[in-house]
Amino acid sequence: MGMRDRVKELRTGWLQKGYDLDLGIGLAAGYAAVGNIGFEGQLDYSAVGNVTNLASRLCGAAKGGQILTDQKTLTQIDNLVRGRAVGRAASKRLRPPCARV
Repeated sequence: MGMRDRVKELRTGWLQKGYDLDLGIGLAAGYAAVGNIGFEGQLDYSAVGNVTNLASRLCGAAKGGQILTDQKTLTQIDNLVRGRAVGRAASKRLRPPCARV
C-alpha cells in the first residue's frame, strides 16, 4: 500500500511532464520455486509456480491505483487491510474471486 501511495504522489509530477504512468498491483501468497533458473552462461534469479502465475494475472487485471488479490491471500492479511469483492479474475483453469485492497 505504501508503494501505491508513493506512486500516486509521483504521478502528479509525471503527468505534468507528459508521462501517463500508474501502478496496478497483483498480490498472491503461496509456494513457488525461487532461485537461479536456467543453464550455465544463462542463469537468471526467478520465481516459478502457480502462485507467480496468479499474481501476474491479477497484476494484469489491476487498474492504476488498484491492488488485486485472491480470497485465499486476503484471508491471510484481513487483520491488516480491508478489502472488497470486485469480481472474478481470468485464469487458465480456475476463476478465483478477486478483492481490492
